[in-house]
Amino acid sequence: MPTTWGTVETVGNHPDGSGEIVIRTRPSRHADLRVHASVSPRTLIARGVRRIALADIRAGEFVELTYHHNLHGMEVELIYVRSDPGGFSKAHSA
Repeated sequence: MPTTWGTVETVGNHPDGSGEIVIRTRPSRHADLRVHASVSPRTLIARGVRRIALADIRAGEFVELTYHHNLHGMEVELIYVRSDPGGFSKAHSA
């Protein structure tokens, strides 16, 4: 499955556990890209080895998203919140 990573701009939560996430990624040195993706109640969300809720993600945090495309756009399968971008530059997409 495709993966992208970047800095969280916004997180929207719905009462049923679904929501959406917007991240800013940098596919090249000369462009920033905003990625809007749907989050379902089945999406696995983790920070380190602990599972967390979508509501626990804050703007400015660095995340990795694994996703698939459906009729409505991108749906996230996995969100991994990193405290440190590690070896990644500001953001990048694969």
